[in-house]
Amino acid sequence: MLVIEGKTIEVSSEFEKYNSLRKVYLELSERLSEEFFDDFIVMFNDMDELFLRFKPVAIGYMERAVDLSIRELILVGINDISDEVFIERYVQKYSKLNDDCLEVFDHYMKIVLDIEEYEEYKKTRSSGGGSVIGGGFGVEGAVKGIAIASAANLAIGAVGGILNSVADSIKKSNNKREKDLLFKSTDTRNSLQRAVFNVIFCVHYALVDAVADNSNDKVYEIVSDESAEKARSLLINIIKGRIAENEVKNILIDAIRLNPYNADIYEYWFETYGDEGQNILAVEQYFGVVNSKRNIFTDNLDSVFEAKPADESITNSETDGDTGPAENAVNEDEYFVGAHSYNSAEKANRIRYEYVKNFLESGKKIDDKADLKKILEQDKQVRKRNTLSSLIFICCVISMFIIRWYGVLAVFVFFFIDHYLSGAAHRKALKRWLVDYEEKNGL
Repeated sequence: MLVIEGKTIEVSSEFEKYNSLRKVYLELSERLSEEFFDDFIVMFNDMDELFLRFKPVAIGYMERAVDLSIRELILVGINDISDEVFIERYVQKYSKLNDDCLEVFDHYMKIVLDIEEYEEYKKTRSSGGGSVIGGGFGVEGAVKGIAIASAANLAIGAVGGILNSVADSIKKSNNKREKDLLFKSTDTRNSLQRAVFNVIFCVHYALVDAVADNSNDKVYEIVSDESAEKARSLLINIIKGRIAENEVKNILIDAIRLNPYNADIYEYWFETYGDEGQNILAVEQYFGVVNSKRNIFTDNLDSVFEAKPADESITNSETDGDTGPAENAVNEDEYFVGAHSYNSAEKANRIRYEYVKNFLESGKKIDDKADLKKILEQDKQVRKRNTLSSLIFICCVISMFIIRWYGVLAVFVFFFIDHYLSGAAHRKALKRWLVDYEEKNGL
């Protein structure tokens, strides 16, 4: 039983079912959006690829929630709704994927288009011209490699006649530095993670609608728009001092009854009255309220959506023994892969593992952003080889002064052979690191 100040927050069985359903999709959205956050630099190499592939990737995450919903529908006896129908009929009206990533991709378009093209793009986007409503499942349209359509009209809206200009501009753009800054920005990754979270979480609203449309029984009870607005209005009137002080707590409880998912109500109570009996905390946790300023939920959205720096609690922790600075110190590089930070060395190493694996399979040039060079620098055999190589190079340089042209030839031959051998040595070192990582983690 949920009680605040002796007053009961009553919950119907239908609302209890909805609340349980909501928390399942909340956990799924948090987990998958965090997966997107962690795998970001594995999935995308640069801003151009992010622009081209983000929507299909986001829809791929959404489809995992859709699969869960279809299975839930079958459990309640609704067997005649396919993924495609579910997306087109129910998910489409709740998804705001285009709006959620608009700021990032508007910035990108401003970089790759000239002024006239960008103005035309904004006009076309504002008017909604050229948008595609796909009839199939998943992303199904592309113009010069730019995905622009999906069954739920969730993918990038077409921008009419300027798409050719976009494709050409991607190739010709000299603004690589600006694109790199946008791609590496923590704000970009956080913003797109929110978009992924939202497009997954909205699927549970679609499920509720599908059940209501296809069942004679009332299965779920949700917060109506009218109730949510009343709860919001009550809180506003309290904040503006229009409610008598002796009535504020009662009105706040009424607001919670109207909409228990409004985190601002709990926050106002906590800041004004505290929570000595932890009744507010209990109600928050029951309803899965996660966007409070306080970290009252295991997987608080604030921790999902914010950049994840090295864990300060580790670097500042006290130890029992008299250990030296070297034992207490934490190598902050372990938490970074390129410009991206993670909240644990394990997560960062997992990203390095995926990138090293992809590098070895593709044979592409070593990329600093994946920290491959740091791995090579820590390899004992590579360090020994580099030392030997340096000694040979010094001998070749000395020979230039003794036997002149033969010495010059020796330097050129050395560079040619050393380049070939160093590439092979580096690949072996990365393979050793890969094998060692797999053994330690049971992969």
